[in-house]
Amino acid sequence: MKKSLSLIAAICALAMTSACGHDNISSNEQGSTSASSSTTAESSASNNSEKTSDSTKASETQVSSAITTVASEQAASLTEASGKASEGSENDLTYLAMRYYASRSNYRPEFCEIENDDGKIVTIHLYDIIDGHTSTCDWYYIDKNTLKGSNILDNEIDLSETAAAQWLPDVPQRSELKENNSFCGIAYIGYAENMDYRDADPKLNDLFMSSGAVDKFRFLAQLPENYYAQTHLGTQLFLVIPKDPEAQVVVTEYDFTSDKETGRIYSSYNGSPFLLKCNYSDVSSDVRISITDNEGVHTTFSPFISLKDGTPETDCKDVVVFQLP
Repeated sequence: MKKSLSLIAAICALAMTSACGHDNISSNEQGSTSASSSTTAESSASNNSEKTSDSTKASETQVSSAITTVASEQAASLTEASGKASEGSENDLTYLAMRYYASRSNYRPEFCEIENDDGKIVTIHLYDIIDGHTSTCDWYYIDKNTLKGSNILDNEIDLSETAAAQWLPDVPQRSELKENNSFCGIAYIGYAENMDYRDADPKLNDLFMSSGAVDKFRFLAQLPENYYAQTHLGTQLFLVIPKDPEAQVVVTEYDFTSDKETGRIYSSYNGSPFLLKCNYSDVSSDVRISITDNEGVHTTFSPFISLKDGTPETDCKDVVVFQLP
């Protein structure tokens, strides 16, 4: 803007200098002309005056043209910039909100939308759709200028912060998955009705020990509770290990009587192992596990217990079943 104003000022100065120069010449010529040549002097002055007027008009036309051009360019530039900022602002804020929430909860909601924008404070809604109904994960109230604010529990939020560090354990079993060119591995830990990992149920710890799961999968001793999911009536506890530690994982509850997925119960920010308690019936699985690796390769499968011999199985040949001792 300053550069454009300087250009206009320079053009105006040039026009004024040009007009003043012609006036001086006309005055000097009139002062040095004799009375006998007054007619010639008047004619000359008239011509110079006309030239000065023409020059001034030309300069004014140049200035007007320059102002119009600069103003048009600036208007177009501001409109384009404003459009880009407006277009990118919402996308950036929803991306930052999703990153903030997911990296701190290890859960990536299905939807993240701006519900209200008063010019300064933006209201961001993070939610899932479960069985046709909205299931809210959180609300963020963010200052667009500082990217700081609060959530629905009045906890402080700063979307400019980097993603939180994730649980990335050493998983020796991944080498077996790579050797077999398998996408994922599962292990059946046991029957876990009325047990909840999130409540640090001592009966669940006993199950880990008696099944030999802790001996085979040592990282289980440090598995955070946000790497655990369960269906409403699930009774069978599985350990799921994606081959790719950077994979995106989504688990949805499935109603086999209506053949419909009724909503997400788990959505991992990374491909770390997780526990899944599912299947209230031996007839069919009540979950769908979808895994997408960092190359975009995608697979979906369900774990269950075979009605033939009681062994764990899946409906996907690219999933390895790890046997416990």
